[in-house]
Amino acid sequence: MSRRSLLKWAGLATVGSAALGATGCVGFNEKTPISDTGDVDENPGEWIPCSCWVDCGSKGFNKALVKNGEVVRLGTDKSHEDSPDCPQLRGCARGRSLRGMIFGADRIKYPMKRKNWQPGGGEAAHGELRGRDEWERISWDEALDLIAGEIERILDTYGNEGILLPGGVPQRMGDVEIGRLMYIKGGCLEQTGAVSSGAWTEMAKLIGMPEEQNDRMDMRSSDVIVLWASNPAWSRAGLPNYQYLQCRDAGVKFICVDPFYTPTARALTDDYIPIRPGTDSAMLLGMAYVLISQDDPSTNPLIDWDFLERCTIGFDADHMPEGADPKDNYKDYVLGTYDGVPKTPEWASEICGTPAKDIELLASGENSHLKSN
Repeated sequence: MSRRSLLKWAGLATVGSAALGATGCVGFNEKTPISDTGDVDENPGEWIPCSCWVDCGSKGFNKALVKNGEVVRLGTDKSHEDSPDCPQLRGCARGRSLRGMIFGADRIKYPMKRKNWQPGGGEAAHGELRGRDEWERISWDEALDLIAGEIERILDTYGNEGILLPGGVPQRMGDVEIGRLMYIKGGCLEQTGAVSSGAWTEMAKLIGMPEEQNDRMDMRSSDVIVLWASNPAWSRAGLPNYQYLQCRDAGVKFICVDPFYTPTARALTDDYIPIRPGTDSAMLLGMAYVLISQDDPSTNPLIDWDFLERCTIGFDADHMPEGADPKDNYKDYVLGTYDGVPKTPEWASEICGTPAKDIELLASGENSHLKSN
């Protein structure tokens, strides 16, 4: 791989990104810029579509007001009137704060390398100096030559499995260009289940639902929506904020479970349930205890036993995988049958800090003050 070919593919990737960013970017409809003195600005600048590199998956609609080659303001979608059936594609707060990153004091503005690092691997890399070596500025030509040369060296020495491309599946996440480059060179190792894709794409399947969920209009028929560690007011995929507001106007109630009383919680929720960071599993086990111990198919049906029978393994001793110890089933673990520790709401409360009564009410659905009229 020559430096010229690397530049060629980088250039194509840039053009592709620019074309993608321009798609649908019509009708900016920005008002005439006003100067600091209140007069019409003689240099109004130009609104230019720009990409959003905040990794939420939706890549919100952003545009930059550029004056004399400098970004002075960020904007978002104003191409049409906002409506429930055709909402504006507004960027989120994180996406619209990118100007601060562009001019951040810690932004790396040019290529650098460790002073004692040399290409070729092994002792030449001086790995013992990582974290304490000095840095030196190099030219773009030198940086491209080093990168292309090291890629070729690793491929020749270790094969395509010697290169790991982290950060998610390239063709689905933010590594499209470098992923395409590596595929042309014969492929590389990738990660699966990275970033949020486990919860994003797989959890629905685990509870028997397709990846494609109900239409956004159907959300408005809900009684209660639980936002579990979800703060779309700051970062989101798609337009959930707008749809959630439509749900609220339709009478849907919201519960927010989060360590922080977020802007989303302030704007939407009828009930905020605090929880200590990293203790979700304990709280969920406490909720599972309520469901198992209080379920009565005749008078208080809380569990879909038919679904568990048809679609799951490992819930109880009678449905364990072949060769597994029946004592390792989920139900007996929750009830503390063998370890002597029932995972009650009181047990969970000691870990997650959430009041036991709140855990019980959330699990049983007895939040009477949250029932829709």
